Amino acid sequence: MRQSLLSTALLFALTFSSTAAFGKTPQIDSKAWLKDTASATSLASPGQKPFELLIRFTTPGLKGETFTGTYHYQWINPSKWREETTIANFQELRIGGEQKFWVLSNMSTQPIAVYQLQSMLDVLLHGLPGTASLKPAKSFSRKIDGLTAECLLLKDKYEKLTVCRDPKTHALLQFIPKFSDRLVVEGVKTPRTEYLSYSVFDGRQFPRELKYWDGSSPRVDAIVEKLQPLGRVNSSLFVPPSDAHEVSGCGGVLTPPQAVEAPDPTPPDGVRLPMNLTTVLEVLVGTDGKVYDPIVQGSAGKKFDREALRTALQWRFRPATCDGQPVAVHIDIQMHLLTR
Repeated sequence: MRQSLLSTALLFALTFSSTAAFGKTPQIDSKAWLKDTASATSLASPGQKPFELLIRFTTPGLKGETFTGTYHYQWINPSKWREETTIANFQELRIGGEQKFWVLSNMSTQPIAVYQLQSMLDVLLHGLPGTASLKPAKSFSRKIDGLTAECLLLKDKYEKLTVCRDPKTHALLQFIPKFSDRLVVEGVKTPRTEYLSYSVFDGRQFPRELKYWDGSSPRVDAIVEKLQPLGRVNSSLFVPPSDAHEVSGCGGVLTPPQAVEAPDPTPPDGVRLPMNLTTVLEVLVGTDGKVYDPIVQGSAGKKFDREALRTALQWRFRPATCDGQPVAVHIDIQMHLLTR
C-alpha cells in the first residue's frame, strides 16, 4: 500500500516519559505506547500469516447520491501483495514488490474517497505513522463509541497528531492528523478516522467498521465483509502489468519531508462562498526541498484543482532522508480551502 506523508508504513521513534497519566497509570513512555498500539492491529507486518481482506465502502456524492466501492487486499508478505480498488467508473490496481510497488489506474485523478480509505487502512495495517519532529504534548481520556479511550497528542510547529486506543486491548480507536491551526474554521471540524467493532484475527485486533469523518457525517463508511487466511492463489496475480507505474521506496530508515513553507490557496474566481474544498495532490519533493510534478489524486473541481496545483509549487520542505541522506520522495498533500 502506498506510503504518504499522512500515512507511512514506518513507526518512527518518539521517546518520551511524562508525569501525565491515564487514570492511575503513573507514567507513559510514548515510544512503547505507540509501538504497542501499532502492533495490536498491524496484520501486514513481517511474521504475520498471509491473509485476504475484502471491504465494501460508501461515500456521499455532491448531489446527495451515494457511491459504493470495493477494496480487495491479498497479502503474502511485505514485498508480495495485491490491492484492487473500484468505485463508480474508477479502477486501480497496486502490486507490491521488494522496496517498491506498481500502480495501474484507468483514470489520472483518484477519487478522494479512495485516498481517504487507503489512508485509514495504511495506518491500521502497517503501524502508526510518526515523524522525528513530533513531540508528545499531553495525554488525556476521551469517550469513543461508549468506551473511555486513552489518547496521546503529539505535535511540532507544523503538525499535530492525536492517537486514541482501547486501554485494555490497545487497539486503535481514533486517529486525527492535522497540519496547521490555520485550517481551523468555525463550524468546520478536523477530519478524523475511527475504528469500531473489533474482533481477533491471527492474534491481532482488527475492526469490522472504519469511518472517515469530515464534519458531522462520515465521508467514508467502510464495512469489512471478509477477513480470512489467504488460500492458494495464482502467482501471476502478483506480477505487475507491463504498463503499470513503478514507485520505489527506501530500504533503510526513512524520515519523511517536513513542510517549512505552506502558503494557502486563493479562492478561484467564480467560486461561491462559503466553501469547504479539499484537493489531494501527489507531488515529488526533491532533495532541494522544492515541489515537482504535482498530480491531482483527489479532485475538488477543475477551478480549485488548478489553484491547488499552482499553490503546491510554492511549498517548501525540509527534504526526506533515507538513513540520514537527503532523498527525493513522492508524497500526498491535502490542499484546503475553508471559507465562511
